[in-house]
Amino acid sequence: MYLQRAWNMHGAAAFVFTILLYCDKEYLNQWEQIAIDGHKSTIGWENMYNECEKAGSSLGYKHTEDALVKMRNKKMPPTSPETSRKLSAAMKARWGRRREDGTNRMSEPTKAKLREANLGKVTPDVTRAKQSATHRERCKDPEVRARLLSISSTSGYSGHRHSDSTKDQMSKSHRELWADPEYRTRTLRSQKEGRERKKSEP
Repeated sequence: MYLQRAWNMHGAAAFVFTILLYCDKEYLNQWEQIAIDGHKSTIGWENMYNECEKAGSSLGYKHTEDALVKMRNKKMPPTSPETSRKLSAAMKARWGRRREDGTNRMSEPTKAKLREANLGKVTPDVTRAKQSATHRERCKDPEVRARLLSISSTSGYSGHRHSDSTKDQMSKSHRELWADPEYRTRTLRSQKEGRERKKSEP
């Protein structure tokens, strides 16, 4: 975008295009990143035409406010019932195959990364209130309630009993959470609000 604007303003005579080096395709991003870093340290990022600081990625690119407004207001066309059925069938078949061959489970390194990334994260009260209100509103629909009950009864967890080792692990995790004063206060407040809400419901 910036390069095109400069080209339109100054013309082709103001630019020189030179091949810096030849390399195999798999090393393109590596050499581009070296060039980006080198020029950024010498002439400064503000004097470069690159929109992204990361080669082969959109990292660092910032949309204009007009573009953000257009993306927010853009409405995707509704999916037809037939397309929805096909997508659902394909997804079920895919996860069915992955359950059979055991590839639907995350590896231990992936679990560790996710655990580390989310450790200590707390959902803001405003977000939790919105999620709770949305869920309660959805559950007022008899069809939604029936579908959720159907999923629960056919998910394989109906009547499921945890092993003693799993129970011990869950108990230990709960005790560690409960030792946190902030978590304890938040949980007790949430339980109290739930009881008050049930009393006020007809």
